[in-house]
Amino acid sequence: MHPLSQTIDTLRRRLRVRRQFTAACRIVATVIAAALLLGLADYFIRYNDPGLRIMATAAFLSAIGWAFYRWAISYQREPLVPLSVARRIEARFPDLRDSLGSAIEFLQQSETDTTAGSAQLRRLVISEAQQTIESLPLDHVVDRRPLNKAATLAAVALILAIGCLIASPTATYTAAARLAAPLGDIAWPRQNHLEFRNIPTQLAAGQPFEVELTDANGRLPDDLAIEYATTQRGNRDTVTEPM
Repeated sequence: MHPLSQTIDTLRRRLRVRRQFTAACRIVATVIAAALLLGLADYFIRYNDPGLRIMATAAFLSAIGWAFYRWAISYQREPLVPLSVARRIEARFPDLRDSLGSAIEFLQQSETDTTAGSAQLRRLVISEAQQTIESLPLDHVVDRRPLNKAATLAAVALILAIGCLIASPTATYTAAARLAAPLGDIAWPRQNHLEFRNIPTQLAAGQPFEVELTDANGRLPDDLAIEYATTQRGNRDTVTEPM
């Protein structure tokens, strides 16, 4: 392989690896962000409707599919061939003009190809391009900003996910399980376990009704109401009063 082709091929591999890492970081950030948003929505709303849970799971799967299509599949449609790498170098170093691209095209042609022009002239263009490119800082062609930004987003998403796991492992597991199995029977734990104590079974006329309400978790809700139901002549009446 010609030294110029080796240089271009080395740079092409670096660009490909950086592109793959960038795509992976963006996919990870998108998937974790979608899971966190949908999990937090489920945590605060605590919807039990199967339709809403299926919609949440469908939205999560759509986010995964979109991320793979946007940053994995679409990149495959833009292959990094030697000529495209040469054009990138020329865009970064305008003084090259089209000499590097022409040299790469000449390298892909046969020495005996009579339709490609003078073989000596082609060798001269290739030699000049090789000498010029050896003095250029080709590291500048590899743009590090997309990878740095994608890695930062992925790191932030991972930190938030780990923070949720440390803060409340049970809630994190429940949200993930409900998102993974929308038709499963996994439910959020009850925030309150209310029960009455000293329930009177009989009251004399005019005697006040007194009952004690406790919470097994040790924390009563801020708003409590009690509902009385009475039946007279077959008609049922209900009255709600704050406790």
